[in-house]
Amino acid sequence: MLHAILGLTLLACPPPGAEIKTEHYDLYVESIDAKDVGAMLEALYANHSKFFGGAPRERLRLEVYATFEAFQEATKRDKVGTVEAGGIYWSGTKTAYLFLQPSEYYSRHLIIHEATHQFHMLAKTGNQGAGPRWYSEGLAEYFANHNWDGKTLLTGVVPAVSLENDPAKALKQFEDLKEDLEGIARGTVACDNVLGGALVHFLVNNHEAKWKSLAARLDVGVSAASAWKKSFGKTGPEFTKSFKDWLVAHQQPLRIVWVNWQERGDAIEGKSEWACASLFRSAPASIEAEIELKKGDLKAGLIFNYKSNDDYALLQVTKGRAAILKVDKNVLNELAGADIDPAIEKPVVAYRRDGSDAVLSVNGKEIGRVKAEGEAGLWLQSCEVFFRLKK
Repeated sequence: MLHAILGLTLLACPPPGAEIKTEHYDLYVESIDAKDVGAMLEALYANHSKFFGGAPRERLRLEVYATFEAFQEATKRDKVGTVEAGGIYWSGTKTAYLFLQPSEYYSRHLIIHEATHQFHMLAKTGNQGAGPRWYSEGLAEYFANHNWDGKTLLTGVVPAVSLENDPAKALKQFEDLKEDLEGIARGTVACDNVLGGALVHFLVNNHEAKWKSLAARLDVGVSAASAWKKSFGKTGPEFTKSFKDWLVAHQQPLRIVWVNWQERGDAIEGKSEWACASLFRSAPASIEAEIELKKGDLKAGLIFNYKSNDDYALLQVTKGRAAILKVDKNVLNELAGADIDPAIEKPVVAYRRDGSDAVLSVNGKEIGRVKAEGEAGLWLQSCEVFFRLKK
């Protein structure tokens, strides 16, 4: 239930917090939209109720602080003690406490994580810890991997993009643990939260009946070894291989070069006061994306031929113009450019491999072509944009 500190919020002097009540929650929230947090938690409550087959009989208390220092003061106040972590659900007060993280996505991730501990323990375990760490933390991580657009909450997903890139960490850790799925499942081999979350995700979606049998035993205190044996039997090589194959197949399609990115409903949101880029994990033969400007002056498009942070190319769209730019050691050169229709509110940018060339176009109009080399992805500067990828 404890999480390593990922960083401190940028707000040194946060505004006063807001106390709000929703149908099922009493919330205290600093520096972010309390109503948005409340709406997300109510959607989570509905997901939890269905997943766990029931709900706590009491209202739930959750507190979100702007800084690590404020979080520490709250946990000391409630005699939780000093917590050197990002968040905690404390069974003694039945309250979840946490502080804001470096990205919007991970702050919500942590809220969902701690709220899942709270709901699970109050609804299913008699407010006691249950099962090995991979199970208790894995459940919280499974739900925390989410997509929230302000109205609809999807949980138990592989995010399209996140700064933390937990799927990659889970795969690496499984390999580092010599793929000892039997030892992990029985609780004799320790693993981190991210691998626990991946294992829960795999079991829930691929072995539902056995998963429910396992969870029911763990929730009432049956040992991990006994519960696993009764529900799954011996973990053979084929089962281990199926989990490894699942890990490989369920990786984030995008990785962040420069923050801030997150998945929002059917869109990939990027926003920054500076340059902001994310690259596709596998080099695509083509990319086509609609750009919706949300805030600021439009300066966005595609990054391609990426070799390093000071060696890449851009397809840049501004209002009424598109240009292909080459960046080399902070020197910017325009390779090609053309006027585009400024009346088109959501321009569509495209990258296509044609033999050894990369063909760049906007709204179906070819802007130019250059030799294709390096990685490709999404890019913006000094604005907030929704990218909607075309299938």
